[in-house]
Amino acid sequence: MHPEERVHRIRARAYEIYSSRNPNEGSPEDDWWKAEQEIEREEEFPASPARMERTRWSELTLTAHGKDIENPT
Repeated sequence: MHPEERVHRIRARAYEIYSSRNPNEGSPEDDWWKAEQEIEREEEFPASPARMERTRWSELTLTAHGKDIENPT
């Protein structure tokens, strides 16, 4: 996987984790670390169809909601 694509996938997953957690718990660093670990596992073990669908759906959801995961403000 190209390094830029990997960073984009980690960023998207970290944002998804952030959006789903209690704002008073965790931190952006924890979200990034969890996302990075998930992406590393996906790289080790080829994605299952369900995982691929979840990834595709989360990217579409972020796009549909107008979230700029490259520069959230």
